[in-house]
Amino acid sequence: MPSEGQVSALVAFVAPHRTVRCRLDAATPELRFGRLGDCAIRIGHSPLLDEGVPRIAGKLMIWKDRVAVENLDEVYAFDVAARDGPRSVVRPGYLLSPKEPAFEVIVSGARGRHVIRIAVLAAHSQAVKASSGDAEPATNPPPNLTGEERAVLEAYLAPLKAGRPLHATHTEVAEALGRSKTWVRSRAAEIYDKFFVAAVPMRDYPDDVDAIVDAAWRHGL
Repeated sequence: MPSEGQVSALVAFVAPHRTVRCRLDAATPELRFGRLGDCAIRIGHSPLLDEGVPRIAGKLMIWKDRVAVENLDEVYAFDVAARDGPRSVVRPGYLLSPKEPAFEVIVSGARGRHVIRIAVLAAHSQAVKASSGDAEPATNPPPNLTGEERAVLEAYLAPLKAGRPLHATHTEVAEALGRSKTWVRSRAAEIYDKFFVAAVPMRDYPDDVDAIVDAAWRHGL
């Protein structure tokens, strides 16, 4: 856990086949992203190769009391945008440090856009993992979910509320909401991020959906 005054951030990239999540903090003050194999956040390599993504596009780093994004490529620019806010172009060799606590790095390749989400955390914020099945107090303030995120969470919870032993699958939620499984997985990852930032106690499940459904069910979120 960072000491008082230090900055940390949760970094997530939702790929079609899996979600990559890293933490940027004093122990790991830099994270490179790009197509190269040793990038902490590897984008544009799988399941379809996107040669429009630079081998090393840029890096995220702790810079003073904020998180900064630096473009390490010599040719291609990428965008940085606050959630639902303005977008800025980061050209080769330039660095940008957004003031917003949540923003996205958008790398446009030949096959589409690759979005890395960053949530800057307060020095004292961290996820607390439950060690037992006992009820725990709800977070204060609770996570601020969008209408779409709330609909996804409710769709996952629906079978449990109906008395079934398991939550809904990605396919069931996608069919219920008339969306793709990729869209559903992306919203689930966003919910996980918001639970994390709000310090919602979550158990250490290998699947994000198991973690958020369990937390929502136990805390009444």
